Formats: sequence, structure tokens, C-alpha cells
Amino acid sequence: MEVHGGSVTYGLSGAQDARMRLDGTCDQLTDSERRIYDFMVRVGSQGDRWDGWRAAVAFITGWHAEHGEYPDAGQVAEAPGFYLSEYDYPMAVAEATSRDGQS
Repeated sequence: MEVHGGSVTYGLSGAQDARMRLDGTCDQLTDSERRIYDFMVRVGSQGDRWDGWRAAVAFITGWHAEHGEYPDAGQVAEAPGFYLSEYDYPMAVAEATSRDGQS
């Protein structure tokens, strides 16, 4: 795993963490890489940095529970209280889907 200065300073975003967990990358990390990864998750999730991500995934999960389908990117963009980029939208749906599967 390649680490850049900005990544160590700001850590991983919620979408980056989800992508690496859901695509199996985390399962391929060595012990030392996993320690770095876990550190970057801790740094990234400090304070309120992941609040928007968590709110987006919760909104998507709630929408699915209420409507039986996942909201499209436009419906998520119209939701108040958080911002989710179009780039991160598919990963947020994948995260919500994985959580729905765990229930």
C-alpha cells in the first residue's frame, strides 16, 4: 500500500475505507500494511470528518427500508444535512447494501 503525506495527515475518507473493505483490498494487506491502514482510518474518522458519509449511508439505508429500492444519485443530492459527491454515490450504495445484508 502506497502512503502519501496528505493521506497520513487527513487519513482515509469514509468512501475510501468502504471501497477498500468492500472490494477485498483490506483482505490482501500484510500485517504492517494493515496497521498503517487502521491508523489512516482512525485519523480520517476523527471528529466530524465522516459525519457526512455516515449520514449519506444512513439516508440510503433508510430510503431502501421505506421504499424497497435504493435512491438514485439525484434523490441523495436533494437530501438535506449532508453532501455526497456523485463519485462516492455508488460506494455509498454498496456500503448500504452490505449493511442491509448483515441485518
